[in-house]
Amino acid sequence: MIRSASEISSGQLYSDTTEIEKISVLHLEDTPEDSDLIRMTLKREGWKIDYRRVDNEKHFLEALNQFNFDVILADYHLPGYNGIEALQVCSEHYPETPFIIVSGTLGEEIAVEMLKYGATDYLLKQNLQRLCPAIKQALFETHLKQQKIKAEEELKRSEEKYRNIFENIQDVFFQIDKAGKLMEISPSISRMNGHSINELINCRATILFEDPSIFNHLIEQIKKDGEVWDFEARFTTKSGPLKFVSINAHLIIGNDNEYVGFEGSIRDIDERKKAEKELIKAKEQAEESDRLKSAFLANISHEIRTPMNGILGFASLLKEPFLDHKMQQRYIRIIEESGERMLNLINQIIDISKIESGQMKVDLTKVNINIEVDKLFNFFLPMAQQKGLQFLCKKPFTNVHPVILSDQEKVQAVLTNLINNAIKYTETGKVEFGYEIHGSTLEFFVNDTGIGIEPKKLNAIFDRFVQADTSVSKAYEGAGLGLSISKAYIEMLGGKIQVSSAKGAGSRFIFTLPDAQERKKEVSE
Repeated sequence: MIRSASEISSGQLYSDTTEIEKISVLHLEDTPEDSDLIRMTLKREGWKIDYRRVDNEKHFLEALNQFNFDVILADYHLPGYNGIEALQVCSEHYPETPFIIVSGTLGEEIAVEMLKYGATDYLLKQNLQRLCPAIKQALFETHLKQQKIKAEEELKRSEEKYRNIFENIQDVFFQIDKAGKLMEISPSISRMNGHSINELINCRATILFEDPSIFNHLIEQIKKDGEVWDFEARFTTKSGPLKFVSINAHLIIGNDNEYVGFEGSIRDIDERKKAEKELIKAKEQAEESDRLKSAFLANISHEIRTPMNGILGFASLLKEPFLDHKMQQRYIRIIEESGERMLNLINQIIDISKIESGQMKVDLTKVNINIEVDKLFNFFLPMAQQKGLQFLCKKPFTNVHPVILSDQEKVQAVLTNLINNAIKYTETGKVEFGYEIHGSTLEFFVNDTGIGIEPKKLNAIFDRFVQADTSVSKAYEGAGLGLSISKAYIEMLGGKIQVSSAKGAGSRFIFTLPDAQERKKEVSE
């Protein structure tokens, strides 16, 4: 196969069977006869020669700048210029072009010096039979050098590419030796747990884990199965909080087929775990909501049927012809109570619907708190006495009557609901209610010694349809809407409500009620 010298130097390796068809030569030579001799030697090889001779520094530099050459031949001794100076120029600006010294006389020391400066080869003019093999060898070595440089550049690019991936990928890559020490870990570990590479390299990998035994379990599983996928653990972080991670890893087997460690990747799944937790919470809330709705429907059914049965049943009994006046009045009272109970249920359903739809309005008027408190005390006292309960009312003033701007009906509704619940859920002991004054804000309280509320239900007690007793077979009447309505009313009036309780130890409800007039002043200021 015949190729040009440039094709050989940039393509396939030189061999004895490879022939050069064309070659471009720059010859620094001041003797025309020697130039002709060298050109004839090259032509006898069968090459097509693109030959250019120069005999001084100026023409030499001009030729280098204007043309590309496959090989440079140079005499050592020239008038006003020499081979070493020419070699220095080529070594600096054209290091990939072979430079061969062809001189009449060349001592050993000069030859060594020329090679030291970068000459590819040297030979004497009396031994030109070595010229063509020397050129072939020079082109071959140049090709090898170019291939090496190219391979090094490609390796460097490849290393840079994978180094960038290694350093910037979100997952953390690692290598751990058989002693459990971290031999390699990617910089992304600092984003995961705040530690730098230098803080972790050569440390036991247990430094990463919340529980070191989990790391030991990881090693055992890798040794057993050869690999692990999606192995979940919790990592410590430099700032303190723990973080969920997922680990994929496989064994590293040495030349002697022995276990030398393992390597793999670590992925931050903390957000995924939080999302899973939120999904579980949402599922539980949905199930709880479904259960509460079932309980609510059962309660509503009970709350409607019970008074309706009372109304229909005792209305039927009123038709009896020989019914005495005392029994007649008793039946009428039961019918009235059942009607009031049903009306209260209907009003609650209407109120909660208005609250949910945003149609409930606030009607601000001047409210005399002591008068309202006294009314409630007198209203509920007979109910408490009937159950044998001690019923107390606490007011900060007896003669002074504090007046605030608020919604009288909603204030009364909230207190009525809380006091009614306290009496309803208390079998023995006492019920106490009242208020305290804190600046322009009133703080109301209702305490009882009743059944109390389980801690897990405290956060949900103000939700719709929730009661302290939510079982279908509950012993207390009510639809479970009262506290939800009360909370909504209090928040509409600018206050807050909270409860503290323990199962079997009674409850304490507290709510604040600001003076709407003072609130208007604060907003205007």
